[in-house]
Amino acid sequence: MAQTTGSITGALGKLEISFDDGATFVDISGSTSSLDAIEYARANGTKATFLGDFSIVTIGKQIPTMITINCLYTETAGEATALAVANIKANTPCDLRWQYADITAVVGAKYLQYITLGKSRIVKASLPEINAESGDPAMLAFTVSAPGIDYSEITVA
Repeated sequence: MAQTTGSITGALGKLEISFDDGATFVDISGSTSSLDAIEYARANGTKATFLGDFSIVTIGKQIPTMITINCLYTETAGEATALAVANIKANTPCDLRWQYADITAVVGAKYLQYITLGKSRIVKASLPEINAESGDPAMLAFTVSAPGIDYSEITVA
């Protein structure tokens, strides 16, 4: 197999959040710095028998996952911090969807768009430190607990 000549950078990603069962999504890419690596996995089990060299392997349902979003701490309505803080307090179900590439780049290009499934919820928000010696932007991290993840292919129009 020949070496690949292309790759996607996460620097051009897009992240959106919804608090109305996916009817409307708010783009929080402009105030979001990163999305931590996400484990996309299924439950599995093994059991050995007295005969043979190998265990029996079974696969189950998708394992719920935790998704951590790192964003600039702002107090601007509609940006990631304000949405996260308000909705952890209200315990509102949410949906996330994201892609790893700038989908406005090439007409006709196909990309994968990931989305959380079920009644996901923001379960944790880590407020930033206050540090008189730092010149760095204040950052907030919030974590969404999602029952599962799916994806679909999208085409740039």
